[in-house]
Amino acid sequence: FILVEASTLFWALTLDGWYNMIFWWFICFSCYMGCRLFVVSPNGMKWVVVFATIGAAITYVMLGQKVMDDSGVTGRYAVEGQNSNFTAYVLSGTVFMSLVYITIAKTNYIYRVIAHVVNVFIFYAVFVLDTRGAMISIVLCYSIYLFKRTLTRSVTIALSAALIAASIFVSLGLLDAILSFFDSFSTRSTGDLSGRMVIWESANAFISDHPFMGIGLGAFLALNGVGSHNLLLTILLDSGLFGLVVFCLLIATFVRQVASREHGETGARLLLMFVAYWAPIVFSGHWELSPFSWIVVGYTLNASNFNSGSIFVAAAQIAATTAAIPPFMS
Repeated sequence: FILVEASTLFWALTLDGWYNMIFWWFICFSCYMGCRLFVVSPNGMKWVVVFATIGAAITYVMLGQKVMDDSGVTGRYAVEGQNSNFTAYVLSGTVFMSLVYITIAKTNYIYRVIAHVVNVFIFYAVFVLDTRGAMISIVLCYSIYLFKRTLTRSVTIALSAALIAASIFVSLGLLDAILSFFDSFSTRSTGDLSGRMVIWESANAFISDHPFMGIGLGAFLALNGVGSHNLLLTILLDSGLFGLVVFCLLIATFVRQVASREHGETGARLLLMFVAYWAPIVFSGHWELSPFSWIVVGYTLNASNFNSGSIFVAAAQIAATTAAIPPFMS
């Protein structure tokens, strides 16, 4: 997929944003591969969660300054010098990984209680950051985690498809009335999701003019001054339907690996939890540019293998085929 994005160099409307975006995709790819290659044991997964939680605690302590967002509304907290949305994405990813670890590992009662208490404080930090996608992400993840009935593979895929479909409807502007209703509950409500609906109209105009190959990696940000805040629109803008088809194939590979029949009910639950974490963010922000997000992707793929005992085989296969395209991202 990165090669597809890079190839837009030859037809991009402008190269002003191309080099910067390639750099960040390389960083994200490196984080993904690092997690896939080195977090290959339950103990390794535990320490990833521990260090992520420590980082979340430091973030919680550092929150204390209200800033003015792009819409001119003051009242949103942030870590000084850091983007509030990306901070919230890391926090929601930390909650997701802790729930994944609890799901696949044999943890004792005290560990689970501590994890849930910490997650409450993380959710509060996301709340004061006022990143709605990340808040919805955490709530949905916990809903899946607390749902104790057995999840079959077919039910999981159907529910995952429904969540993604709802997010796509948002991208196409088919749920504007519902979005405006939820937006009214935010402390920085503008009636248009902090300008996202306006941005999406502009993005769709570019897409309608360049549907097949897009306008080039990073071109929309360079021309419009702000990103599309939506993964579907970003891919269509960068590389058109060609890039979207390739990305969908990678998603299918990810789904097949995480929710394969040999992983049973645990794999089905992991997939649904991942979609619950992923969908609210990717269709309202720039999740794909957060390196931590790709650590979460690698973490999920490795976690799915614990249930079948094949993670060490999978790690050996990855090490032997680093030149090949890895599942979902590379």
